[in-house]
Amino acid sequence: MIKILLGPFLISTCMMLRSTDIFFRTNLLMHFFPFFLITLEHLIGACILLPKIGLLKNISRIQKNDIIPIIFIVCGSSVGGIYFFTKAFMHLNPAVVILLQKLQPIFATLLAMVLLKEKPSKIFLPLAGMALLFSYILTFKLTNPLTILNAIELEGSFYAILSVFFWGGGTVVGKKLLTHFSFFELTLFRYFGGCLFSLVIFGIFYNTYFNQIRQANQADVFSIIYVALIPGLLALFLFYRGLEQTSAIQASFLELIFPVCSTFLAWKYLNRPLDMIQITSGIGLLACVTCLGISKKPA
Repeated sequence: MIKILLGPFLISTCMMLRSTDIFFRTNLLMHFFPFFLITLEHLIGACILLPKIGLLKNISRIQKNDIIPIIFIVCGSSVGGIYFFTKAFMHLNPAVVILLQKLQPIFATLLAMVLLKEKPSKIFLPLAGMALLFSYILTFKLTNPLTILNAIELEGSFYAILSVFFWGGGTVVGKKLLTHFSFFELTLFRYFGGCLFSLVIFGIFYNTYFNQIRQANQADVFSIIYVALIPGLLALFLFYRGLEQTSAIQASFLELIFPVCSTFLAWKYLNRPLDMIQITSGIGLLACVTCLGISKKPA
């Protein structure tokens, strides 16, 4: 029983750690460009993992079929996902950006059914449908989102949905790669590959970013280090470890814990209150996610 619950527990812990990102990213965006933050996050993570680079000595095991998935998790999930997520913060209420992450199961489920041939169990689909319904109500209550968002907010929603695609797809692609790579190797791929890719972009815009480095204060340095290590490196490490024992579809719904926790933190500490409809929906969503986490894995 413990072994069955370990995967969902690790992924749930990962999502709770990721939710603390909301305390720091919004303030950092007032001083730094999104891609500059991404470069620093990957650079810090890569430096921490540098002593373990020897684990990639068997890199010759990479086959032709692995190249595109690895590029996707490096350039898409690791760099692209964070970039569009951060970019959305500049155009949209951060709470809404985070809540839109609940669309991940839609992308992940479709990709898992196509790429991994996963088939949800009978109880899985009803729970998933209820979870998505509660997610919508939690985000937009009982209104049409197109009637309450202006052009800038719609642009932010587009960026948020792009991050959903890259992260949801990354869950499925990561599960596929875990069939012949360890969770630690996959973490190394993402950080060293993401660091190399982001440093190339950093080099192109060096002059602009260098000025921002000189403007960083002590609080900024602490925030960047925290975001890189806790919601970043540690959370990703736990995620891939949990994904080894969890199906991609099940994991995608467990990821709903991230926006739920972020919404609670924003409400409790950042003065972004929820009304009774949203609170009720949040409780319903949590119940669905809990059932999904302990339900039998999809066939």
